Amino acid sequence: METDGKKQCYFSRSIHIPRLDHKVKVVILWKSHYEVIESNIIITNQLNREARRVAGAYRHRWTGAETFHRDGKRHLGLGDCRLGSGEG
Repeated sequence: METDGKKQCYFSRSIHIPRLDHKVKVVILWKSHYEVIESNIIITNQLNREARRVAGAYRHRWTGAETFHRDGKRHLGLGDCRLGSGEG
Protein backbone atom coordinates (compact mmCIF):
# COMPACT_ATOMS: atom_id res chain seq x y z
CA MET A 1 0.00 0.00 0.00
CA GLU A 2 1.10 3.58 -0.56
CA THR A 3 -0.07 6.36 1.78
CA ASP A 4 1.18 9.95 1.59
CA GLY A 5 4.03 8.87 -0.68
CA LYS A 6 5.22 6.15 1.74
CA LYS A 7 5.15 2.51 0.72
CA GLN A 8 4.32 0.00 3.44
CA CYS A 9 3.27 -3.61 3.69
CA TYR A 10 0.28 -4.44 5.82
CA PHE A 11 -1.87 -7.19 7.25
CA SER A 12 -5.48 -6.47 8.19
CA ARG A 13 -8.07 -8.64 9.91
CA SER A 14 -11.31 -8.19 11.83
CA ILE A 15 -11.24 -10.24 15.03
CA HIS A 16 -13.16 -10.72 18.24
CA ILE A 17 -11.18 -9.99 21.42
CA PRO A 18 -12.35 -11.69 24.63
CA ARG A 19 -14.02 -9.27 27.07
CA LEU A 20 -15.21 -6.99 24.26
CA ASP A 21 -18.79 -7.02 23.04
CA HIS A 22 -17.84 -6.28 19.44
CA LYS A 23 -15.27 -7.10 16.78
CA VAL A 24 -12.29 -4.86 16.10
CA LYS A 25 -10.07 -4.40 13.07
CA VAL A 26 -6.34 -4.95 13.55
CA VAL A 27 -3.93 -3.41 11.02
CA ILE A 28 -0.24 -4.33 11.24
CA LEU A 29 2.13 -2.16 9.19
CA TRP A 30 5.68 -3.01 8.09
CA LYS A 31 8.19 -0.54 6.68
CA SER A 32 9.24 -2.80 3.81
CA HIS A 33 8.45 -6.16 2.25
CA TYR A 34 11.73 -7.64 3.49
CA GLU A 35 11.49 -6.42 7.08
CA VAL A 36 9.61 -8.86 9.30
CA ILE A 37 9.48 -6.69 12.43
CA GLU A 38 6.22 -4.76 12.51
CA SER A 39 6.45 -1.00 12.88
CA ASN A 40 2.89 -0.23 14.02
CA ILE A 41 -0.12 -2.15 15.22
CA ILE A 42 -3.38 -0.21 15.00
CA ILE A 43 -6.69 -1.39 16.44
CA THR A 44 -9.95 0.30 15.47
CA ASN A 45 -13.66 -0.34 15.86
CA GLN A 46 -14.32 0.89 12.32
CA LEU A 47 -14.51 -2.48 10.59
CA ASN A 48 -15.39 -1.17 7.12
CA ARG A 49 -12.39 1.14 6.75
CA GLU A 50 -9.62 0.16 4.37
CA ALA A 51 -6.18 -0.38 5.87
CA ARG A 52 -4.89 2.65 3.93
CA ARG A 53 -7.48 4.95 5.54
CA VAL A 54 -6.77 3.53 9.01
CA ALA A 55 -3.03 4.14 8.55
CA GLY A 56 -3.64 7.66 7.19
CA ALA A 57 -5.87 8.59 10.12
CA TYR A 58 -3.27 7.28 12.57
CA ARG A 59 -0.49 9.26 10.88
CA HIS A 60 -2.49 12.51 10.95
CA ARG A 61 -3.57 11.99 14.55
CA TRP A 62 0.01 11.62 15.67
CA THR A 63 1.08 14.85 13.97
CA GLY A 64 -1.77 16.84 15.52
CA ALA A 65 -3.48 15.87 18.76
CA GLU A 66 -0.86 13.52 20.18
CA THR A 67 2.04 15.97 19.78
CA PHE A 68 -0.08 18.73 21.34
CA HIS A 69 -0.73 16.59 24.44
CA ARG A 70 2.90 15.49 24.65
CA ASP A 71 4.19 19.06 24.43
CA GLY A 72 1.60 20.31 26.93
CA LYS A 73 2.69 17.70 29.45
CA ARG A 74 6.42 18.29 28.93
CA HIS A 75 6.61 22.05 28.64
CA LEU A 76 3.48 23.48 30.25
CA GLY A 77 3.18 21.22 33.30
CA LEU A 78 -0.17 19.74 32.25
CA GLY A 79 1.03 16.29 33.30
CA ASP A 80 0.70 17.34 36.94
CA CYS A 81 -2.78 18.80 36.44
CA ARG A 82 -5.57 16.64 37.90
CA LEU A 83 -9.00 18.05 37.12
CA GLY A 84 -10.75 15.84 39.67
CA SER A 85 -9.36 17.87 42.58
CA GLY A 86 -9.34 21.50 43.65
CA GLU A 87 -5.57 21.52 43.30
CA GLY A 88 -5.88 20.69 39.60
